[in-house]
Amino acid sequence: MRGNWTRRSFDLKVQVRGEGTEATTIIGIGRSGAGLKLLTPVARGPYVLQPGKIVTFKLGYEITDCGDVQKGEWSVPIHVRSDDGDTIVYSPLRLFNVGTRGPVELPWQTALAGQVC
Repeated sequence: MRGNWTRRSFDLKVQVRGEGTEATTIIGIGRSGAGLKLLTPVARGPYVLQPGKIVTFKLGYEITDCGDVQKGEWSVPIHVRSDDGDTIVYSPLRLFNVGTRGPVELPWQTALAGQVC
């Protein structure tokens, strides 16, 4: 059915702040999951994040199946390198959807899939 399928995609901007007392090296961010394919973190690393500074990443996602997108909390992983080794920090993201019944706080993937699907 080539040509009849509409690509369902969106970009997600994630801001990361250096909360420690030393610089942090970010070596990756984002992941694919049920119903979602990470196309690319538009800005590739590694990135050195200084204490108190903020870096913004733009993650491109494609929805592969609207019905499979996870409904609950689904945090964005941030891969960090330090002198102690590599670790993953998970950042929960919430979006506010303003509907006819007022604002509703939703997990990011649920809110964006609802707009795209």
